Amino acid sequence: MPEIPNRIVVLTGATRGIGRAIAHRLAELGHTVIGCGRSRPGVAEISSSLGEPHRFDTVDVGLWPEVEAWAEAVLSETSPPGQLINNAGINNRNARLWEISSEGFGRVLDTNVDGNAKVIRA
Repeated sequence: MPEIPNRIVVLTGATRGIGRAIAHRLAELGHTVIGCGRSRPGVAEISSSLGEPHRFDTVDVGLWPEVEAWAEAVLSETSPPGQLINNAGINNRNARLWEISSEGFGRVLDTNVDGNAKVIRA
C-alpha cells in the first residue's frame, strides 16, 4: 500500500468517541491534528494527551462566530489543511420527534447539518 504523506488534518468533534479515536490514530500515523470540541475539559485532556504539534480548541460548530474565529486563528498559524473531517454531532434525548422542543431539534440541525457547512465555509 502506498504511504500517505503527513498532512494537517482538521477534525471537529475531536474530544469524545469516534472523533477522539480518529485524533489519536491520525497522530499515530504522523499527521498533525487541528481539532475542536465543545467540552473545555475534553479539549484540555486531548491537548495534554497528544501535545504539540497538535492543536485543540473549544469551539461549538453550531455557532458561526466561534467557527469563524477558530478558522482565522488556525489559518494564521498553520498552512492550509490537507483534509477536513467534519465529525462533530449531537443528538436529542431518546424521544419521539413531537416530544422534542423546537429549540432542541434546531440545535441538532445547527450542529449536525449547518455546523458542517460553517466549518467548510470558514
